[in-house]
Amino acid sequence: MKIYLNIIVMAVAVLSFNSCSDEKDGDWDSMVWKAEVPVQMTDGVYTVSANGTEFTFSCQNYSFPWINGAESNGKYYYPPREANDYHTISADWFKAEIKGNKLTVVFEANETVEERPLQLTVTAGDIFYTFKFMQSANEQYEVDLEQPTATTALSLSNAPIIDGSDSTEPLRNLLMCRLLGIDCQWRQRLHTDGTWCVIPEYQTLNDDDNKALQRILENRNTHGSFVSLIDGENDIIITARGISRDEQKYADEKGVQLLSRPVAKDAFVFIVNPRNPVRNLTIEQIQKIYTGEIRNWKEVGGRDATINPYVRNPNSGSQEKMETIVMAGLTMIEWPEMIGYVMLAPYFQLANDENGIAYTPFYYYDTIVNDDRTQVIGVNGIEPSKQTIEDNSYPYVTHVMASVRADKDKSSTAYQLFYQLATGQHNDIVKESGYIVYR
Repeated sequence: MKIYLNIIVMAVAVLSFNSCSDEKDGDWDSMVWKAEVPVQMTDGVYTVSANGTEFTFSCQNYSFPWINGAESNGKYYYPPREANDYHTISADWFKAEIKGNKLTVVFEANETVEERPLQLTVTAGDIFYTFKFMQSANEQYEVDLEQPTATTALSLSNAPIIDGSDSTEPLRNLLMCRLLGIDCQWRQRLHTDGTWCVIPEYQTLNDDDNKALQRILENRNTHGSFVSLIDGENDIIITARGISRDEQKYADEKGVQLLSRPVAKDAFVFIVNPRNPVRNLTIEQIQKIYTGEIRNWKEVGGRDATINPYVRNPNSGSQEKMETIVMAGLTMIEWPEMIGYVMLAPYFQLANDENGIAYTPFYYYDTIVNDDRTQVIGVNGIEPSKQTIEDNSYPYVTHVMASVRADKDKSSTAYQLFYQLATGQHNDIVKESGYIVYR
């Protein structure tokens, strides 16, 4: 009899903990949530700005609800249950967290031409509540581009100066060579850094044409190319990401607006030393590694060894993506000694460090570096590949962007090229470069 009594007491305690902690909580009544600031709703759906925003709600009749899951366009997301954490859930564009009876939902900026729905379900036991959100499409991408006012045959004398990220250099070189009728080849830079790139056959050109082509093909990296575009030092850029927060601030200060459109798909991936046995991490595990909450590989199924998390320099394409789409508002611990200042830095760092982890664009890893110094790992059980990028099943699919200044003459070859890229007229070249076409 005493055993049965103990079991009953324990069951009552569990139910009390799951549903409430005081007498005010409902007895499986419908959950009542209140937004802490006024929010816009249409037919029961919360309106989310394309620029991203944060919502905070408080549950009025349950003290300790938790997250059940989320769904968007048939894709399902779940809390990191293997870590017994039912209070956070995140993807590359949203994050939700419950602390006590407060729910915070953060949306990143929408860099696509499509609306993004999200249904987030929370529970307190046998009662469920679903929040419905709809994030607007990016108006900048949604608005039809003005058609060029001229159609000009491209030549070395009128071609625009094209610039961009280190990881998009093969695409830019291939694009200009194909459009200008110049021979080019994939070659490994054996005498410099060993990376692969599309190299124009400069030796087939006369001196004037050689100089003209070198003037056209710039490579100032992601941040440098955005700053140069804002300053009017180049004409069109193709980058591994859209404009950063600092770059947008600089553009605003200069009174400059940009036009940007996605032209290809890529992914943001994590790499380790090939001798590291870990082949998959959850989003939460990655976040905790970079906030310093997880410091040993054995905590994520690896060896008993301290994790060495490498980072990139501020405003680099990789660092901007890490902060915005992975950390999603979380503060990364500062590791000045772990910063890499060039695209290849993570590869050199990991080649000599079995306990390190770093991040990089998939295209740069798979096509430009293309060696066995590092090993890409899966995220949430999904390995990055061209297939998982194309079908958007990999959590961190990103976009390669083409950009020009909004005040660019619509008859210029720069705007003509931008318009052609934005409307998919050069998808064959994008595909030939090894990228996945956007549309």
